[in-house]
Amino acid sequence: MAVFATYCSLCALPLQHDHYVHAGDPMLKIYRGAAPDGGHLWEAHEHPFPFGPEHAWLKDAVGLRLFGEVPEFIRGPLQDGALVDVQTGREHFVGEGDEEYRMLHAACWERSGRPIKADAQPRSTGRHGYALLASYQEQLFEFQELVDEGKSWALVDPSLGNEAGLRSRARIDALLLEARRGLLAPSRPHAVRTVAEVLARDSGWHASVLRTENGQRHQALRYRADVKPLLDVSGYPALVWLMKEYAGDALGRPDAPTRQALEDFEVALKAAVEADDAAILLMVMVGPGQVQFIAYARDELATRQRIDVLPGRDHPKPAEYDNEQDPEWKVYFEQVSQAR
Repeated sequence: MAVFATYCSLCALPLQHDHYVHAGDPMLKIYRGAAPDGGHLWEAHEHPFPFGPEHAWLKDAVGLRLFGEVPEFIRGPLQDGALVDVQTGREHFVGEGDEEYRMLHAACWERSGRPIKADAQPRSTGRHGYALLASYQEQLFEFQELVDEGKSWALVDPSLGNEAGLRSRARIDALLLEARRGLLAPSRPHAVRTVAEVLARDSGWHASVLRTENGQRHQALRYRADVKPLLDVSGYPALVWLMKEYAGDALGRPDAPTRQALEDFEVALKAAVEADDAAILLMVMVGPGQVQFIAYARDELATRQRIDVLPGRDHPKPAEYDNEQDPEWKVYFEQVSQAR
């Protein structure tokens, strides 16, 4: 039987609690969120993720049919891409989402205004904010790794009024604002041809991680997967390569506060350099011991000036540049080729 997860097209989190549990190297068990106690009697050395009431919202999935004249709304628990509708009892195969149905959490659907038609439901898939959590999307979601990296608050029910709930809600609302920009874009857009089109769509972000031989995360990567060598890059000849060092752990990874500060700086940098289409952020590489930002600009000095006034530019250590003229974007295409 297939084992995979379905992810919310707005907030990037899974639509179920399913995850792997180590049961002794190399054995794994699957915690099934649709089954009582995850579907197993757990041994003392087996530690499923400790879900609480604040995590119940993650299993409340909604689907809006993408095709057909009559809107269709389904809602219920998911397992291996199949949703059992609580109203009809019928099973619907929804896959990873955005195939037959636009899939999202009921809470995210409610934050969106409860649209009935799929084409009225914003999705943030492929956008930068979505990519910040998409690296935890693997065959099943990496709940514990997300928590270990300081983001437990993102799993908390956004309807709660505590600090974590408010922070979770603010993240979803920010993604919603970002996603609304893409509502008018074609559902299957043609390949982008110019930098202006990439900036206008801003929906080609991809996230991945690199792991050590024993499976530990040690590098994260975000880049624009829709930027291809045939893209017309004229007008953006200046490579702006910014590097920020930090004190990492044994694998060179930042601690949770540093990671959050670096991500906040990343969001601010993207907004600053891309304002007025002055430059475009293409790639962010995190670890070991350093985060690197690759952008291309119309004017190198003007773009540096935008970056240099940002809060966090010199935290935790002063940033450094390694800029050059690269009118064909050779450096970026070499970097992304290695990443793929």
